[in-house]
Amino acid sequence: MDSIGDNLDSCIKLAQYKEQPLLKKWAPTHNLSLLDGTHWYHGTALVVVADNTLRRGVISLFHDHVTAGHAGITKTLQLITPYYWWPNLKTFVTEYIKGCATCQMTKVNTHPTHPPMFPITPADNARPFETIAMDFVTFSRLKISFLLAYQYFLIT
Repeated sequence: MDSIGDNLDSCIKLAQYKEQPLLKKWAPTHNLSLLDGTHWYHGTALVVVADNTLRRGVISLFHDHVTAGHAGITKTLQLITPYYWWPNLKTFVTEYIKGCATCQMTKVNTHPTHPPMFPITPADNARPFETIAMDFVTFSRLKISFLLAYQYFLIT
């Protein structure tokens, strides 16, 4: 782990000292143990106490960090769980990522809404070239917009 992760570990371990009664309460329910005799672990994952700042720091390290690449919910959980744990980890990570502005801006819309189709009908008794219709066609993936103009001809 890099220096950011080491610093985060130190903060988490320090916070555990302050929250010993809470951790002792969590121990039987969540199968926590003292691996090194002083710090609480869930399996091999360090337990993060009820401090949202520390929890956001953990998620930020595995989600927002330059090398993390803003992975999705499942991938971020897979990256975090070998190292850190707290009750309702999945819910916390899910809410964090759903609120991540970068992820929401770059997320691909898999269910785009389509406007209803309406036929273009010329006015009654229209003469040739009296009715002109324009369609705006946007190619969202290419980010290019074209203006197409159609003229209706009456061939006699």
